[in-house]
Amino acid sequence: TAINEGKLEDAQELYPLVTMYYERLQPLAPSFQELDEKINGDIVKGKETDTTGFQRIAYGLFGEKKTAGYEGIAEELVADVKSLQADFATIDVSETNVLASAVTMFQDMANNRLTSPSIAGNEVHAVKAQTDAAEDLMEVFVPRVSTESAEAASNAITKLNEIVAYYEVGKEDYVNYNLFTTKQEQELITAVTNVEAALQQMNESIK
Repeated sequence: TAINEGKLEDAQELYPLVTMYYERLQPLAPSFQELDEKINGDIVKGKETDTTGFQRIAYGLFGEKKTAGYEGIAEELVADVKSLQADFATIDVSETNVLASAVTMFQDMANNRLTSPSIAGNEVHAVKAQTDAAEDLMEVFVPRVSTESAEAASNAITKLNEIVAYYEVGKEDYVNYNLFTTKQEQELITAVTNVEAALQQMNESIK
């Protein structure tokens, strides 16, 4: 709606908050790869117009700093999200590959997304959302994994949440990652890597 009404600042403020909801679904992304590509496919420099979804909109809002011309892309994103919502009931979150996917999710965050920040700078928002997803998965898998691995994962997630909380500037709103110092970046990357390792241990101990 903000894009359709030409409200650039409103759309910029809403963007990182809206993407958090999608970030929470990332452990399940392998179950809807085609839609995931349309909703959140990577943008390639020089081929920005080949992309749809969140990344294309981010390019408009934060790169070109405009809403004009992005109305159709925003409407398409809404339609794709509604399609995903309709399909979502068929996904089984108790499947073991979901936990493995969460490991991959944090690995990508630590090795790629936090080392090459996006134009929107919404990486802290993404880390928080993905940590929420990990906590939900903990509830599903704790009965099936070793006590030691579950405790290690819980401790790593608690530490990561403490770091993220420091950068909270409003209700579920966080500091732009592009403003981080090198030291702050490394602290967050280390905490994310620790969660990744702990979830990997959980995954390896599934009974």
